[in-house]
Formats: sequence, C-alpha cells, structure tokens
Amino acid sequence: MQHVTRPKNQLQRLQRMVANPDCRDVHWERALHPTSQRLGVSMTAAEAYIVATVQMLSADDFVRPVQQSGAWFDVYAIYRDGLGWWVKVGEDEDGVLVISHHAPERGPETTALGRMIHPTEPVTESRETEES
Repeated sequence: MQHVTRPKNQLQRLQRMVANPDCRDVHWERALHPTSQRLGVSMTAAEAYIVATVQMLSADDFVRPVQQSGAWFDVYAIYRDGLGWWVKVGEDEDGVLVISHHAPERGPETTALGRMIHPTEPVTESRETEES
C-alpha cells in the first residue's frame, strides 16, 4: 500500500487569509519577481496573479509538505493560463506566506494524484482542435 502524504495546512483557511493584504506575505525572490518576469507584468499585477492562483488551488493540486525555518509549507502544482506553476504556501504567526510561485524548475512536478505539471501545459489534440 502506498503512503499518501497530506497537506500540513488547511487550504481553505490559507485561501481566505491570502485575500487580506494585512494577513499575507508574498516573497519577492521566489514568488513576486519570477512571476513578474514570466508574465511581463508589474509587481502589483504579479501579486494579484499569485493571490488568484492560491485561491484557485484544490486538494487535487497538492504535491507534498515541506518544513522550512521551523514551519510547515505545502507545495502545489497547477496549470494556469497554459503555464505550469509551483506554489509553496503556509502559515506562521504573522499570517499566510507565499514562499514560492514560479515555473517547475527541476522538471515536471507530480501531484499526489499522479498528474504531471510541466513548465508549460502540453497541447493535446483536443486543445489544438478547440484553438483552430
């Protein structure tokens, strides 16, 4: 029997908290800056995009928990706007922290359900037909 890891944080709580600017900290180096660069948008627009991505996450997007600086964070992988995103989010005494929001860097990430998330969403025949 395969061991299934579970998130260490309650996703719905994090999603409620991230909507409040006073309860969130989105890190520059691994979240704001790479998102701004990848999308070609301002830091303000990048933060709004990151917040919306966190609010879109579901349990199906969960990859694994990681411990960092004494706190537990959960890693999620999701496609949004045809791009793969690696999201590390958790909570500390100050609120919700979005530590990472960038393209998968070490190859595709695999969610707990076995779905592979690549840096860009693979184009399938059905998507090609829809776009034609």
